[in-house]
Amino acid sequence: MDNPGCFCLGCDLKPFSGKLLDSCGVCGGDNSTCNFNFTAQQRVGIALALSGNCVISISLNVQKYTHNLNLIASNGSSHAP
Repeated sequence: MDNPGCFCLGCDLKPFSGKLLDSCGVCGGDNSTCNFNFTAQQRVGIALALSGNCVISISLNVQKYTHNLNLIASNGSSHAP
C-alpha cells in the first residue's frame, strides 16, 4: 500500500527500504552528484548581497563612532547645545 505520509517508507516509496534523499535531492544518493553551477545573474545577485551587507555594516560602525565622538565633545550630554 503506497502511503506517502507513512514514515516507514523510503524516498523510493518502498516500505522499509531505508532510502533517504541526500542533500542533492537524489533518492539513496551519497551527495556525490551535486552540481552547484551559478548563472551570471545569480553571481551578480550574490555579489550585490554580500557587498550591500558590507556597506551597511561599515556605515553603522561609522555612525556609532561619530555618535560617540559627538557625545565626548558635548561633555557627556546626549542633547546638542
